[in-house]
This record gives sequence, C-alpha cells and structure tokens, in this order.
Amino acid sequence: MSDALEWDLGEYWERNLQSNLLECTYTFERSSGQPKQIADGTRTPEIPQIPNFIDGVWTSGQPLWLTDVKEVPGFCGANAAVLFPVVVGDCVVGVFAFLSTQNRQPDKSLLHQTESFGKQVGDFIQRKQSEKALYESEEQMRSILETTHVAIITIDRSGVIQSANPAALRMFQYDKDELLGQNVKLLMPQPYRDEHDSYISRYLEKRLPKIIGIGREVMGVRKDGTLFPVELAVSEIDHMSLFTGILRDISQRKDLEKEVLEISAQEQRRIGQELHDVTGQELTGLTLVAGTMVMLLDDKTKEMQTGGSIQTLGSSDLQQLRHLAVRLTQGLKDANLHVQQLSHGIMPVQVEPVGLRAALQDLAVTVGLHSNISCTCDISNSVEVADNTIATQLYRIAQEAVNNALRHSHAKRIDISLHLVDDEIVLEVVDDGIGIEAQNMPTKEKSERAGGFGLGIMNYRASNIGGTLKIVKNEPSGTRIRCTLRREYPCNSLEK
Repeated sequence: MSDALEWDLGEYWERNLQSNLLECTYTFERSSGQPKQIADGTRTPEIPQIPNFIDGVWTSGQPLWLTDVKEVPGFCGANAAVLFPVVVGDCVVGVFAFLSTQNRQPDKSLLHQTESFGKQVGDFIQRKQSEKALYESEEQMRSILETTHVAIITIDRSGVIQSANPAALRMFQYDKDELLGQNVKLLMPQPYRDEHDSYISRYLEKRLPKIIGIGREVMGVRKDGTLFPVELAVSEIDHMSLFTGILRDISQRKDLEKEVLEISAQEQRRIGQELHDVTGQELTGLTLVAGTMVMLLDDKTKEMQTGGSIQTLGSSDLQQLRHLAVRLTQGLKDANLHVQQLSHGIMPVQVEPVGLRAALQDLAVTVGLHSNISCTCDISNSVEVADNTIATQLYRIAQEAVNNALRHSHAKRIDISLHLVDDEIVLEVVDDGIGIEAQNMPTKEKSERAGGFGLGIMNYRASNIGGTLKIVKNEPSGTRIRCTLRREYPCNSLEK
C-alpha cells in the first residue's frame, strides 16, 4: 500500500469502542510486504499530536495534507503527511495516515485518489463485516440445529432429503449418509408413502395445502419398521425452493392420553357398579320398607271402614309404623351420603373460588380418618383458583401424590400445602417415607410412567394447565412433589 502511494510509512487508526480513544492498529512500511498489526497500547495518545489530526479527519470526513511536520512529535521525523478517512456508507470507520521523509507538497490528484481509495477500503471492510456476520449467523443456526431435541428435516421440491439434524436421525434411527438423498416418503407408512409426491405437486401447482403451512398429526416409520405418532409442521422456503419439516415424537403424549382415558373409563365403570350394587340395593330396600308402610296403612283403613265407626291406631301399630319410618329415613340418609361420595369422585372441587381449599382440606381429613398417617393441610388465604378445570387438575395431582405416599412410601406423615410464591401458585405434597428411587424420576428422555407411581399422569395434568411438575427427594427422608403454576395460567381446558 505504501509502495502504491509512494510514501515511506503508513498507519491505520481506529476508535476503541470501549475507551472511545483513537488507536493505531496497523502500520505499513514501504517495500516491507504485509502490514504489521500494532499491539494494544502502542502508538496511542501518549503523543497526542497525531490523534488530534486523526480526530479532525474523522470528524470532518475530509482528507488532510500536512507539510513541515518534521519537528512535530509523533510524526517519526517525517517531512509531510497525508491523512484520509475510510468511509462505510455515511460513517467514518477509520483513518489512514501516510508519512514521507521528502518535502511533498499538496497534490489534488493524489488527494482525489486517497478519497477513492478510502471508499474502496470501506466497501471492503463492509463486505468482510457482512461475511463475518453471515458466517456467525450460519454457525449459530448450525449449532441450534445440532443441539435441539426437535427433529428438523429439509427437502427439495421433489421430496428428496437435503438435510436432517441429529434429532431427526435419532428419531428415525438412520445414519446421516443413509438418509440424505433419499425421498422423504421413506419415513412414511402406506398409504401416505405413495400419496406424498402428489401432495407436493398439488401444492406447487394449485397452492392447495394438505400439510404444508397447516401442521397435523401423522404417523412416521422408523428404520426397523416401527410406526409411531408424529406432530408435523411444514413450511416453505420460497427463495430456496425448499420445504422444512419440524417433527415431534408424541408417542409418550399419546400413551398418557390413552392411560387417562382408560382411568376415566375405569372410574365410570366403578361409579356405575357402585350405583348398581350399593345405591341401587339401598333404594330397592327402601322401596320395600315404604311398601310395607303402605300395606299396613291400607289394612288399618279397611278395618276402620268395616267397623263403621272412627277408630284410632293402637300403640303396637304406631310402634310398627314408627320403626318403618325410622328405617326409611336412615336409608334415605345413607343413600344420599353415598351419592355425595360418588359425586365428589366425579367433581371433587366445587365451582367456587375457595373450592380447591375445601377439597384439599377434605382430602387431608379423609387420609387422617382412614389411616394411621398424620396428614396436614396448609393453604394461604391469598390463594384462590376460580377456574374449576385448573382447580380440579391441581386437586388430582395432590390426590395422586397422596395415594402414592400411602401405597409406596411407608410414610408416617404427609403434608399438603398451597401457597403463592413470587406470583406463582405452588402446590406441594411432602412425605417422610423411604423416598422415590432415582430411576423412577420422570425425564424427557424416558417414559414418564416410571415405577408405576403415576408420575406421568401428574406431569400430564400439570402440562395441561401450563404448570411444571418437579419430584425430588426430601431431606432427611421422603419425597417432595411440587407443582408450580403462574397466576395467569394458560389453561388448555382439557376436561379429563
């Protein structure tokens, strides 16, 4: 660069973004080859004269020709100097300073060249910055694709797979070289495999989406032929003629939904059997009692009519009627209580702001009455859950956690609590039993139905109301189950 401009020494100055001071970052010597990068702190404002001139050029955006600078400190004994800005758009990003030992007078032609050269360097810097930003963006995107647990597959307009991230390879159990270049219908079962090409053709011709831009649940097929449910969303990358599919394996979710439905069906069968075997039999017995009372009254009425005179019932008759009435009354009370118990199983939380509080308190009392375990319930007065669906799901989580503790933990104490912590509703069930084993902790990578403890069901209920479930060992012993839900809970309103 110094050779091209026929100057003995060149410097490139930039502004330090942290200190806002001008610093010389590169030097150029005539016939010395590549520019030399300056170490931090070298040729900075210990000698302020050059930075002052550089700052003037930086501010004005105009070149500057200096003569008779031999005696000025910082110009390395040079007789003349020319300074010109490097411009990117309308912004000065650097300043070149070229020094000469000769007495060189201002040259308009050279000043014009420096202005043009400064713009060319600016364009070069801008291009390099753009290339760097693009590279960094691509590296960031590549890192995201490589590490995300969501499967992402890219295909062209013929359905040929162009890329598949590690999550997609794991999901379908293929190696990368086995999948790239294959038609994506390889990952589909029949009849979708034969129909897939027509989906793309119809979309490209008529823009009639069946999956593209809509998203739906489909079936996928692994390398070993195993079928599994997938949630698929496809979008088109217009300028690249590509389609990107984002896939999530929803096998666990489907299994949990099936389990919830099975539990619901079992509960319905139980309630039906209870109504038939208990309430139905009670009502049948009460019908017989009522019938006996009617028969007794009918007989006495006939006797009175036959005698032709007004008669009163004897004490034995009254005693018998009273006995039947007592049996009828008690039977009706028992039947009513049984129906209430069944309805509590169907709708444990009453539709009112304090319904969850009452239901949890009843749960604690019931545990204490029917077991040798102490069960406490601590609920903050500030907690009110008006949404009955959310309240019911929270109750079911607490109920399942308590049942797990009763069946498996050998606990002597169970504590139920419901509090408001940092604008979050926190439900906790803590026991002092043997504690849950690490292998039974629910994780994303393995089945959440570990150990038969219903952990998956609790997780499912929590996720349906926008909450999170955490299960940890309690110190010094036992298990702590914690469900956290923001006060502005986004409920899916799944009545299951």
